[in-house]
Amino acid sequence: MVSVSEKKERALVALQDAVDEATAYFARVNANLYDGYQTAHEVLAQLVFWHYQHVRVARMLLAGQALDLLSGTRPALNRAACAERRTMTMAELVDQLADQQRELDALLRGLPDWTIDFPIKQGGRPCTVEDRVLALATGINNHVAQFRRAAVARQTRSTLN
Repeated sequence: MVSVSEKKERALVALQDAVDEATAYFARVNANLYDGYQTAHEVLAQLVFWHYQHVRVARMLLAGQALDLLSGTRPALNRAACAERRTMTMAELVDQLADQQRELDALLRGLPDWTIDFPIKQGGRPCTVEDRVLALATGINNHVAQFRRAAVARQTRSTLN
């Protein structure tokens, strides 16, 4: 049986690996690469935004404060995230994501109870810290995979033309 500390460490490593992969990928990809839904710049802006929100919630949980959660739909919040960061370069966004990850990792390591609810916005489903961390890692990995596929498809089209 896997101990609680081992599960916690596995989740933190999965998140760190996902962020490392994302920062390496987005540091070298064209900001205008389009995956059929949004550009690489837009996705990176959203990743930074949501990482920042995770840091905010982790800080509040660690301090035992009442949670001041965002309200709004995920698409509306994503649009706002893109608008707020539209003038930032990919390098600036990559740096912010890496900085937010360092802070989030430290905060999460300080949370003594990973069975508590870790909400990220108003109206969300209950989610333990472990599940939230793993969901964040999965979401990041999915975005990187989507853009890798888009880059391959773009290169294939340009090769055929």
